[in-house]
Amino acid sequence: MKNRTISQFINYLNTLIKSDEVLNNFKIEAKDFTRNRVISFVDIIFILIGRVTKTTMVELVQFFSNNGTLKICSPQAFSKAKLKINPAVFQFLNQEILDFYYEKKETRFIKINTNYLLLMEV
Repeated sequence: MKNRTISQFINYLNTLIKSDEVLNNFKIEAKDFTRNRVISFVDIIFILIGRVTKTTMVELVQFFSNNGTLKICSPQAFSKAKLKINPAVFQFLNQEILDFYYEKKETRFIKINTNYLLLMEV
C-alpha cells in the first residue's frame, strides 16, 4: 500500500491497541481489566506511549483533560493498574509500527557511521 498518511497510521495504531487480541494477549492475568474502571487497558497504553518526563499526576490530568473526561484516577491507581500489563505489549506494538511503516517503503543503504545508519527512500 503506497501513500499512507499519518492519519491512517494513527487510526491503525488506535485500532490495534483497542483490539481484543492485544488486550487478551498482553494482560498478566485473565481477570485483569474485566471491569469498567476509570482507567482502562487502552488508557494505560496511551499514557505510557505518550509519556514525557512530567510527574505522573500531571500526565494523568493532561491525558484525561485531553480526552474530555471529567474523571481522573490517582497516581497510585495508575501504577497499580500498569503492573497488570505485560511489558511485551510494547515490543509487539513496536514491531507492528515498523511493519506498517516499511510496508510501503523501499529503502537503500547509503552510509553507516558510528552512531547511526543512513537510509534513503526510493
